[in-house]
Parts: sequence; C-alpha cells; structure tokens
Amino acid sequence: MISYRTSQTTKTYIYIGNIEKLFDKYGKRHFRKGRKVHLLFDEGIPEELKAYIYSNLEKHVSDLETYFLPQGENSKNAETVIKLIRNIIQSQIKRSDIIAVAGGGAVLDAGNFIASVLLRGVSSILFPTTLLAMVDASIGGKNALNVDAIKNQVGTFHQPEAIFMDLQFLSTLPEEEFKSGLGEVIKTLLLTSNRNEIKKFIQNGVDVNLIEKCARFKAKIVKQDPFEKKGKREILNFGHTVGHAIESATAGMLKHGIAVAIGLYYEQKIAEEYLKEKGERIENVSSLIYELLKSFDVEEEFHKRYNISPFLRYDKKVKELGLVRFIYLEKLGKPRILSMKESEFLDYFERIVNEF
Repeated sequence: MISYRTSQTTKTYIYIGNIEKLFDKYGKRHFRKGRKVHLLFDEGIPEELKAYIYSNLEKHVSDLETYFLPQGENSKNAETVIKLIRNIIQSQIKRSDIIAVAGGGAVLDAGNFIASVLLRGVSSILFPTTLLAMVDASIGGKNALNVDAIKNQVGTFHQPEAIFMDLQFLSTLPEEEFKSGLGEVIKTLLLTSNRNEIKKFIQNGVDVNLIEKCARFKAKIVKQDPFEKKGKREILNFGHTVGHAIESATAGMLKHGIAVAIGLYYEQKIAEEYLKEKGERIENVSSLIYELLKSFDVEEEFHKRYNISPFLRYDKKVKELGLVRFIYLEKLGKPRILSMKESEFLDYFERIVNEF
C-alpha cells in the first residue's frame, strides 16, 4: 500500500493487487455503513470487467448505483458532464456518499471532476483500468474538462480518498491502449533512473514493480506540491507542452500517452540544440528517448507532421508569461526548466521535424 497526505485532513491510499483481496483487507476503511456509492463506468471497458468491479463492490456496499461516461476524451465534454451531474443529483446524493470511477485516464479525469463540484466536493474512489491511468492520471487530484478541441481548460484539484489498481485489468487492454500508457512510464524512468534501468525496461517491459515505482514517484511529488504552487510538481509536465499541443492538433485522435512520448523527444531535443548553441553542456538524452520510442513501435505516429502552433498558445504557461516554459533533462534523472519565446521554440521544433 502507498499513501500520501496533501493536507492535515486529506490522505489518499493507493492499493495495488487483486481488488477482491484488497476489499477484504481494507474495505471497512472506505465502505462504511450508510455510505452510498455512485459508480461511474467508462463505457469502453469490457463487460466482464464492469461485472467484476460491480460484484466486488456489491459485497461491501449496501447502496450502489451505476452511471456511464463515454470512452476517452468524449467524457471530458462539459455538456456530457452536466447531464451526468443532473442524474446524480436526482438520485439524492449526500455529502457522505462516494463517487467511484472505473475506467481510463480521461474518464477518471471527468469523474473526479464531478466528485469535486457536487455538493462542493464529495469523496471519490478511483479504479484505473489502463496503464496510463494507473501510472499517471489516477494520482495527484488534477481534474479537467476540455473546451472544444483545447485540452483541460476548466478544472479543479480534488484528491481521491483511495485508488485501487488491479493489474489483471491490463490484460483486457487493446495494444494501442497499452502503448498509450508507455509515454508516462518512459517519462518517470527518465526522471528517476539510469541507463541500465532503462535498458532493462526495454528488455522486460512493464511489471508490477515498475507500476509501483511510477505510483510512488508521482505520489511523492504530489505530496510536496499538491496544488502546483511551489514549482516542484512542474517536472511532471515533461513532454506535456508539445504533447498536449499535438493531442489538440489531432483533435484527440492521437492517444494522450503517445502524444506525451513524442513530446518527450521534441522537448529534450529542442533544449539540447538550443543550449549547445549557447555553449552549455548537456547530455544527449534525446537519442535514448528515440531508441525507447522505436522499441515500443510508435515510429509511425512520431514521423507525422503536427501543426502545434495554434494550440501552443493555449498552454497556461505561454498565456501567463508569453514564453514557452518546459522541462528538459540536463542528464538522466536531473530535470531542469527552460523558457523560450514562443516563436523561437516553434522555429526549433520545425527545424527538428525537417531533419527526418
């Protein structure tokens, strides 16, 4: 079990294992008598997975009601969310109730947002069913909705009460969904590991120890900076400045994790080119990132051309400072922040794209 506290009164528990056994051991901590559970399902997860989660909850909860959210980024549509909020209100939700959310990262985003605004905030319990959701989206309490094709324009911070990760969920994932989670796994490895550990990952892939490593790392950072006020949490944005712009440029057709993986390469390569021209020393990490992308077969998406310019300016850092402020690695495990003028950043991006 992993836990992190973000305030005197807010503690989040992360459980990794078989949920049937986890519920038997820890269920009384969360599923107390009289607490109704409003269970929000990702429509895209397999029926047998829905049945598995529902049946195990039913053993520990006396009052359980289910709802459904569209799969993927469509769940983060404001009209969709308002409609679901209306349905939950009609079921006479109380402050002592729980919003439970089972699904991928986007659905957890939308569901936890709903928990944060209903009755000015009710407790939430998350069941991430994708690799991306387990290693990233479920941890940290950041929730947001999209406006048109622009990601995460309306949002809140709301730490879940608990997160239950059952690794057998991953066996139900299509290859593309599993691949999408690798971007955040690679990001964590680059921020925390050496080359030998990364080569081991290339050889062995994802296992329970790696998922726990990712969860512990993000929980540690979130504990230090739960509301992104101290700058410590900013390193988690590595790959996301370009990644979010690419995701928006494809209107969400490219999976978030794959967009972030591509963003990791471009942000690192831009920093390396820029700083070398300034005469500063920096380790060549971009070639390692490219090797990682090749090993997990995202080359086809990588070599496409993306028009990120119209979407880069919606990044909150660009809007607030007039600068593109992004993360790069001085060397493996040593993140730094670099700020560049938007036009200068785009010039480097285009130059690197044209090298392929």
